Amino acid sequence: MSYIGAIIIIFAAFLIWREYSRYLRGELLGCRAFHRAMEDLFDKMKCYLASPKEWAKDYKDELLSKSGMLDAVRGGEDLLTAYREAKKSICISQCVDEILESCFSRLGTGYIDTELGMIAATIEKLSKEEEKAEGELSRKSRAFGAVLGAFVSGIVILIV
Repeated sequence: MSYIGAIIIIFAAFLIWREYSRYLRGELLGCRAFHRAMEDLFDKMKCYLASPKEWAKDYKDELLSKSGMLDAVRGGEDLLTAYREAKKSICISQCVDEILESCFSRLGTGYIDTELGMIAATIEKLSKEEEKAEGELSRKSRAFGAVLGAFVSGIVILIV
């Protein structure tokens, strides 16, 4: 009977580790989605002087579409409001959230040159965060798995 309990605990630990790894990948994918979106918005604003609403009409991204952000912007909401609603369903890190909040809160308040400069700075920051998240993904996942494995091994030894 104690062996069955040990197997259940090991299986539960595996599921926890897998969920944590999925969470880390989700953060990376969220950062990538916004990074690509900001690059496309920058290009559309620079080349065609497109507004966010015009940009959202042509932009396609699975993650941003599922979150409802693109539909909200297409419907006339500003980027900050649409982002705040979308981030409830998108997994992003606190740092990426701060970068995007800062950008979207100031977007639309200045001349095109300042807007483009602000978006370019946001793209650069998101690029650094994406590289950081990509580099830390496997390291964090392995470290969490090792700590969880050691903890579970201790519990299994106590049970058996």
